[in-house]
Formats: sequence, C-alpha cells, structure tokens
Amino acid sequence: MPSDCVHLRQNTLPGFFRPTKDWDLVVMLNHPLLASPEFKSQVGPSFGNNFNNRVEEAVGSATDLWTAYREEAFAKFPRPWLGYLMLLEEPYRASHSRAEPTEPGGCPAVGSRLREPRQVVQVFGARRVRNVPN
Repeated sequence: MPSDCVHLRQNTLPGFFRPTKDWDLVVMLNHPLLASPEFKSQVGPSFGNNFNNRVEEAVGSATDLWTAYREEAFAKFPRPWLGYLMLLEEPYRASHSRAEPTEPGGCPAVGSRLREPRQVVQVFGARRVRNVPN
C-alpha cells in the first residue's frame, strides 16, 4: 500500500450523531475509506471501570460511523474496515485469577462478578456485538 494512503494526522471522518470524529488512523485509496482503526492503552488499578468506558467508546464510535455510512455520508463506496486495538497492562494479580462459575465455552457465568482484567476482556471478546448495520 502506498504511504500516501495511510493518514496519521487530520483523520476527520463524518459521523451521524456528531458532525465529525477524529480517528487515530485512516487508510484511503483514491478517496474511498478502506480502514479506520482506533488505538487505546490501559494501565492502573481501576481496570474494570476504565475498560467499560473504552468498550462504550468503541461501540459508540462504530455505531456513529456505520449510521453515517448507511445514510450515505461516504457516497456509494464499499464498506470500510473498522478496528479497535487495546493494549492492556497485565499486573501479577491479573494472571492469577480465582475460579469463577463458567458457562459452556469457558466464559464467566452471567451474573458472576468479573474480578480480573483477563476475565473482562474474555467476556467482551466472546459476547461482542457482531450485528453491524448494512
């Protein structure tokens, strides 16, 4: 991919619920948007609350962009790829979790308390929203 297709600055894309949003990276080829990932990092003791905020941010940003796409803010171009990369600190206690009730597939049971960062990430990954509007 030519380097002039990858944009690290001035990555403003149209939204639906807000006029625009600045994305961390935008990949365009001959104007159509091909991809737009976001990058976040997480460290510190208040993992659960901060991770929940990042998940809400990811879902909200994707919903905003997909709604704008559906309403033709991007003309009639093919659907872009959206991504969300989160780098997480793994403190000692996160790698030594306590046993919790599980559902088939190893996910913590609904209603059980998620005490460790690894559990929260596992549940988000297993139960992520896959229903993206066309």
